[in-house]
Amino acid sequence: MNPFLRNLVLVITVNLITLSPVHAHGSAGNGGNFCRVYAQAGELMVSSYQPEISKKTAYCADLPAYTESIIVLDFVTSALRKKALSVQIVEISGEQGQDHADEHHGRAIQALPFNTYKTGTVQLTFTPEKGKKYATLITILDRHGEPEVIDFPFTFGKKEGGITPNNFATGAFFLLAFGIFLVFFRPLIFKTKRLNG
Repeated sequence: MNPFLRNLVLVITVNLITLSPVHAHGSAGNGGNFCRVYAQAGELMVSSYQPEISKKTAYCADLPAYTESIIVLDFVTSALRKKALSVQIVEISGEQGQDHADEHHGRAIQALPFNTYKTGTVQLTFTPEKGKKYATLITILDRHGEPEVIDFPFTFGKKEGGITPNNFATGAFFLLAFGIFLVFFRPLIFKTKRLNG
């Protein structure tokens, strides 16, 4: 088996699994339809939706329009369902920027109080105003009552960034199938030609 082709398939497979990171404090994303957020207590998934733009498309942190937006947090780690936490969406002033939103005194747009969310899912809905910056602040209390604050900024007005799960799955499947074809069937075709020649 050709080492170059084997490495090509390996790279494609790893990229399909891991995808690219997003820039957010305490998080790493999968490049489109949700973001992974890592806290000391475990992992969360953040998904964003804009039903007026598309009912099926999920976004990570870059949303296409200043329209009604639904932010959904899913607690992947079961330990998070036992922790007291609060979630709020804050407006960040332009001078301060979006990095480390927990250090800024932004105006709270939506807020869920400290509670244990045993269902493992929380949802906030708000409509951003054009030209303003927003972030979700997730505050998790440890067993000693010490808070861990994770800030997760959003960008609005970007046309790219969303992936419909069906289109993504189809593209990933064809890339993987093409790589498998190159690795396993190409050597057989060339051997057959040599034997016939």
